[in-house]
Amino acid sequence: MRVRCTKTQGDDGWLPQITLGAEYEVLSIECDSYRLIGDCGEPSLFEPQFFSITDPMRPESWIPPFIDEDEEYCGPPEFERSGYWDEFYDGNEDAVALFWRYINRHINVTEQRYKK
Repeated sequence: MRVRCTKTQGDDGWLPQITLGAEYEVLSIECDSYRLIGDCGEPSLFEPQFFSITDPMRPESWIPPFIDEDEEYCGPPEFERSGYWDEFYDGNEDAVALFWRYINRHINVTEQRYKK
């Protein structure tokens, strides 16, 4: 799933981690927000109001979406276990390595799809 940044300023102010007009690969959807690698180089959550969807196709490897209190959650099984993102941001070596293995594998698949 790919999105294009359509605005960088919301009700809470300016979002310096994304660039107006740039496209980003959505890594997962959590609480209806998009997790993607922003301009700072780290995965972060962003509200969908800042983007338009340029490719709605979700990777086949993502778990089926589930709704909890009207909020969607969907993404790769690697990231969906409870506590994964806490471990990642705490610098747990296994969690960080898992993330970059997924990114390296996913980027190759994504690039092949867009070359066609």
